[in-house]
Amino acid sequence: MAERPAAETPAAFAGMPADLDLSVAASAEDRTSHTVERITGRPPRGFRTVAARETVGGGGAQALAAGACGTSGAGAAG
Repeated sequence: MAERPAAETPAAFAGMPADLDLSVAASAEDRTSHTVERITGRPPRGFRTVAARETVGGGGAQALAAGACGTSGAGAAG
């Protein structure tokens, strides 16, 4: 897609990524489901809660570097 000249990109398609970014920024995807609790027995937590827990003395960076959560620590989302 990067090679495609802007003149060849339909206007409706060109605006789609920006529209998605705006909707996400406006909390369109800020939701949880009951699936986490059903599978793990624990209530779901929001990203900010998990990020705060993992970065403030929680050892999150060390756990990811060590391969915890089924990731290699190379940017995969566990």
